[in-house]
Amino acid sequence: MKRLLTAAQMRAVERNAEKLGVAGSALMNSAGFSLAAHAVQYASPTGRFCVMCGSGNNGGDGRVAAEILKGWNREVWVDEKGARVLSSAVLQRGDLVIDALLGTGLNRAPTGEYADRIRQLMVWKTQGAFILSADLPSGIHPDTGRKFSPSVVADACIAFGSLKVSHAVQPGKSSSGDIQLDPIGIPPAAEEGLPGLSVFELEEEDIRRHLRRRDVNTHKGSFGHVLVIAGSVGKSGAAALASIAALRSGAGRVTVGSRSDCIESITAHAPELMGHALGSKGAWNESDVATMLEAAQGKQSVIVGPGIARGEGTAECLFSFFRQLTVPGVLDADGLNAVADAPEELKQAGCDLVLTPHPGEAARLLKKTPAEIQGDRVNSARSLAILTGCIVVLKGAQTVISDLTGNAFINPTGNPGMATAGTGDVLAGIIAALLALGLEPLHAAQVGVYAHGLSGDLQSAKFGQMGLVASDLFRGLGEVWNRWGV
Repeated sequence: MKRLLTAAQMRAVERNAEKLGVAGSALMNSAGFSLAAHAVQYASPTGRFCVMCGSGNNGGDGRVAAEILKGWNREVWVDEKGARVLSSAVLQRGDLVIDALLGTGLNRAPTGEYADRIRQLMVWKTQGAFILSADLPSGIHPDTGRKFSPSVVADACIAFGSLKVSHAVQPGKSSSGDIQLDPIGIPPAAEEGLPGLSVFELEEEDIRRHLRRRDVNTHKGSFGHVLVIAGSVGKSGAAALASIAALRSGAGRVTVGSRSDCIESITAHAPELMGHALGSKGAWNESDVATMLEAAQGKQSVIVGPGIARGEGTAECLFSFFRQLTVPGVLDADGLNAVADAPEELKQAGCDLVLTPHPGEAARLLKKTPAEIQGDRVNSARSLAILTGCIVVLKGAQTVISDLTGNAFINPTGNPGMATAGTGDVLAGIIAALLALGLEPLHAAQVGVYAHGLSGDLQSAKFGQMGLVASDLFRGLGEVWNRWGV
């Protein structure tokens, strides 16, 4: 997995590098050379260069790049504080602007001259100039990926030393364009003992190692039995999608536990599904706990939530069920909404739980607004994991997974075509199947999220994003498992 650093951690790395004998001036010279070399690659052979420099180290990197470009006999203008000469310049296609205005120290919206220069830079972009950002696009928060106004939308970005959190989360990721990492001479030992919690970006090779090829001498009982407590009248599709996803993700058997007035409509979606009627109809309440626990006997994992009917007693029903459950579970959708008034009660669960909220559900659980959740997705996932004592999968563009201590993992797979009804139900089924196969909850979440996004990427590459629907992911999952040799 790729380590992603916060601004504070990057400053610690630079201090450690100095202690290891690598001077800050040497790092700046290396960063400047890297900027110049990449700038020449991105510009046209006769392209001109404008280097927009701030007053900090980021600006110093830009000034070094400008001198190197001049030494290569390229036409270069330097636009910096106190020496602005380009407000009326016209840059065109083939020209390149190096954005070296603001680096990892930014924690608020740019104002004054910096704001004006960012706006000018973006005007040049509309005229066809290529924008290359030094370390981070100016106006992007380094730790959250938040996009201040104004901010730079770069065509490419050279990350110095290490990738930053904003390179992997939205909207910072999209604003960075083509991201290139240059270690610039920082020794690996400089990243040891960094302050704060860790953030990583998932990588396919690490993910696939958690799965193994099936032994020849096995049977359906070797691969776990998943119980899916889901569905209600009018919402049978959610239960069906989660259940079929579990089957398509390696579970040996899947049983749907739902009200008798909708069980047949759920199992009718696939002949491989088994049904277990849990009461006749209506919202879940404390009287259902005993039958839910009975249905969970002999199962290796449980999903609770997709499409269930909720009432006044649903929260206590789920809390009581999880306190007595002894196999791992996934709590999703309406199950999450049911416990939103007191999510900390999930700490009393007798089993490992994976929560899979979308931003709206996470907002209800944390008593925040969806905008606040989206404004800092990493810390939102961390806060919810620490509050509930559960693994948290905060769904959305670049899904964030948090372990129980707050270490975070960012998923690079997935696409906007997956923003459609039912894809979250499919994810719940994948994770539950992986739990039933015996994966640890954190690994099940990581593998499930990566495979889910990759299946969507494979399908959208063939058929586009516009018409992608949740059930298309079943075909994509088959391609993922085949690609991974499992």
